[in-house]
Amino acid sequence: MQGSPETGHPTRRRTPPMDSRTHSALVSAPASAVIGYDASVALGPRSGIGEYTAQLLTAMAPQLPEAWQMRVLVNSFRPIELPEHDGWTHAENLSIHRGRIPGRVLLSAWRLIGRPKIESVMGPIDLFHSPASYLAPSRRAATIITVHDLFFLSETGDLDAYGGAYFKKTFPGGLKKCAKIIADSEFTRGGLIDHFGLDPSSIAVVHLGVDHERFAPEPRPDDADRIEAITHGEAYLLCVSTVGPKRKNLPALIEAYARARARHADLPRLVIAGKVDPERADTELRAKIDSCHLGARVSLVGYVSSRDLPALYRGARAALIPSLTEGFGLTALEAMAGGVPLAAARSGSLPEVCGEAALLFDAKGRNDMVDSEAMAHAIGRIAGEERLRQRLRSAGLERARTFTWKATAKSTLDVYAEILDGKRTS
Repeated sequence: MQGSPETGHPTRRRTPPMDSRTHSALVSAPASAVIGYDASVALGPRSGIGEYTAQLLTAMAPQLPEAWQMRVLVNSFRPIELPEHDGWTHAENLSIHRGRIPGRVLLSAWRLIGRPKIESVMGPIDLFHSPASYLAPSRRAATIITVHDLFFLSETGDLDAYGGAYFKKTFPGGLKKCAKIIADSEFTRGGLIDHFGLDPSSIAVVHLGVDHERFAPEPRPDDADRIEAITHGEAYLLCVSTVGPKRKNLPALIEAYARARARHADLPRLVIAGKVDPERADTELRAKIDSCHLGARVSLVGYVSSRDLPALYRGARAALIPSLTEGFGLTALEAMAGGVPLAAARSGSLPEVCGEAALLFDAKGRNDMVDSEAMAHAIGRIAGEERLRQRLRSAGLERARTFTWKATAKSTLDVYAEILDGKRTS
């Protein structure tokens, strides 16, 4: 598993110093502080949490108070280069700590024996932030984690031993030990309070942002070349989603697409882009596609690189999010920022993120059962109604402008300052 911290030696990226005038003036910021930050999930192919980890760190670097130090932990048992296109890998005021101990060994040790302490991993620090939700034991450092969703509480079937199953075991006893918890939506915050009995004041809601330069609506000269191999020049509807988790609701999407196609013969191809986890999920979903006689109309294209993904959004007639729950729904922001009309399930945090800028549909019907009919109706409408798409496109662009990584970083640094100030005065 990539994404857990390990012991290593610090190295500093040598680049021109950043302009100190861009540093945030945090009112309650201590004169000096050493922050630990785990960026391990930003290595290699990324999920939404990996994107959050990298984008937040990149946006925080120029806003750090000058007297603060930030030590960035990167872990991979296999040698992996730092993502050179990420701004944080070039930031002069961040130091990089590399680790090579298998992440699963470290996570198991943390859960079972509460060692090694995070200070043994990173050296003396005042605060440690785990953006991927792993709870690290500490000697004196205050700990903060970001909780993205609570899918593991309701997800049926096998859970990843170092994903949902790990959180299911560690959250009940570990969350209350955190100095603060960052939830990326009010929906997730509510779940934390309801399920774990947390004090509402211990949870700060900090929405995610979107890279408006990458996910811009204006076509780029190489867009057609980037998507030609995927779409073969056909019109398409796009769903960006991990293939496998039941909460992503992809079998229902296939059923809904089949229903919509029966009513609209000219319905564009459906493209589903995202990594497969577990591997058998690809075979299972392809079997569903075949049973619906859609083998020639649905494309499972797997993981799409961060360079190709914005082009794939821009070329889509519409984007679809059928999830039964989302802790935030970063793909909704990416679609809206890219000027793509969006149809999304009325579930989880999606209404909170999308507001009136998406065509929302009910993913469940009577008796809380998954129902593809409402989704099929939404697919038919968003694919066939040009005026609806134009309205959603305009509303989505306006909505997405209110979500920026700079704002996410500022709010996160405010949480750091609050905790550090509390340590100083206690």
